[in-house]
Amino acid sequence: MPPAVGRLATVRLATATAACAALIGATAGPAQADPLALEATAALYSFQVGDRTESLVVESGRPGDHNEFRQSEHASGRTTAHPGWDIRLSDDATAPAWDYAIGIAGSNHDGDGVSGSSSWGTLSLVDEDPSGLPFAVIQAEGGVTCDSKTGEIWSGNPNPTRFQVRRGGQLVDVTPNSGPLTLDDVTPGDRTGGSPARTTVSIVTVSDVDQLTGHQPFAKYADRARTAARGHALVIRQQPDPAQPPTTYRLLTNTTAASC
Repeated sequence: MPPAVGRLATVRLATATAACAALIGATAGPAQADPLALEATAALYSFQVGDRTESLVVESGRPGDHNEFRQSEHASGRTTAHPGWDIRLSDDATAPAWDYAIGIAGSNHDGDGVSGSSSWGTLSLVDEDPSGLPFAVIQAEGGVTCDSKTGEIWSGNPNPTRFQVRRGGQLVDVTPNSGPLTLDDVTPGDRTGGSPARTTVSIVTVSDVDQLTGHQPFAKYADRARTAARGHALVIRQQPDPAQPPTTYRLLTNTTAASC
């Protein structure tokens, strides 16, 4: 796995699984109390279920920080947060025939302002379906900038978001933000060897830090005075056992936040 580059680079995999955390860094520390803190965080992904979060992020919190992390063909493996699924980044074996792009997350702090950005890489969610195809693929991009001198905040998605789901043994295009989709052939995310369970998948556009609640790397932005956020979240609800309540998974992809 290639390292991040730049001064005081911070790359973190914050997860409930110590073995995964050891791959690239330490668990994120406590939230900062400074309401005017200049800081930016960019996540290639952040997976949240219950009180568990697993994230791959870069951060810039000091003047002069310029951090970047490039990752192609990253596979999370099946972790305690999602023992039945694998999260893959920019994996040409499981992504559609879109323009191939390496996943990049970057953050910058120039003393007066901060910015966070993420590239147009793909994220694939792979279950145990014998076809080997992911049940959902998203390609997105986002960025935010916060200027402490002027108070100006910018955010945007330069390229259109692409989304596909598996239906009938093939990947089909879906219009993002078109509402929840019901899939009948997705194996459970909370176990291995389970039978397919009815699953709903929807995309939510992230435009405010309040939408990042529950994702530990972004929790520190909740009480800050001036913030910006941009990105996308996959919201997945699944009920493998009819006698038990459904489980909700939230997966941020190419999501950034900044405060100034």
